[in-house]
Amino acid sequence: TIHVLPEDFRWRSAQLDAIIADADELVVEATGEELDDGEELMAGVIETMAARPPLTKRLTPAARAKWLAFGALLGVPAEAMNRMPPQLMLFGLLGGGGEVDSAEIANGVESVLEQAFEDQSKPVGSIESAAGVLQSLLAIDDASLIADLEAVLGRWDGKSLASLVALGAGKAPAEAAPLAIEHAWARGDVVALEDDAFGRGKFGRTVGQLLLETRNRAWAEWLDQRLDTPGTVLVAVGAAHFGGERSVRALLAERGLEATRLD
Repeated sequence: TIHVLPEDFRWRSAQLDAIIADADELVVEATGEELDDGEELMAGVIETMAARPPLTKRLTPAARAKWLAFGALLGVPAEAMNRMPPQLMLFGLLGGGGEVDSAEIANGVESVLEQAFEDQSKPVGSIESAAGVLQSLLAIDDASLIADLEAVLGRWDGKSLASLVALGAGKAPAEAAPLAIEHAWARGDVVALEDDAFGRGKFGRTVGQLLLETRNRAWAEWLDQRLDTPGTVLVAVGAAHFGGERSVRALLAERGLEATRLD
């Protein structure tokens, strides 16, 4: 899946619609209801905010101004940007679709699938605890990330989300192609994040292992065990989890389970 998409972005197919009709239930990373409630999620964020100095106090004046400009482009108040744990910055830079105004979670694949299953009175569940993932992310020491953030903001023009996304990914602003990943995914290409997608330092490697490999292994185990229960489940998770040597598909293969592409 792609979590955030522009309005009217075309990605469904007749094959997928048939799978939706046939499946008994839907399982996603975290349901919309869980994200909307957000009490556990916010508890982890608030605890981290209270325990650490405000982010803007840890940035130089020049970087601080651009950080707040980044927040303004996202529609996030200055006080929230001031207190935001820098780990969450990763999702702002790597979340995709940010260069298109209508790109929203409400247009993302999970939101559409959940609505389709709810319309058919079919159950919707989650494969993991979103609060647990967030708390693990927030627990990582972020000193090296602050240094990386300083460097990225220092090269940013302070005006374009697309250019900031490109810089965060280690590319020149001119290389940023709007919705390139989304269009490749919609064509059926495998979306594989580069090894340094979350940064080249210790922090980036730790985040990559936490957000991808650790979760992929847990999901592969869940899927393996779920196959012992009768029924058809549509499991819809982020496209980045299907590319590379540590992908969900690769880890399923290690367990002797074969995945066949249908569409």
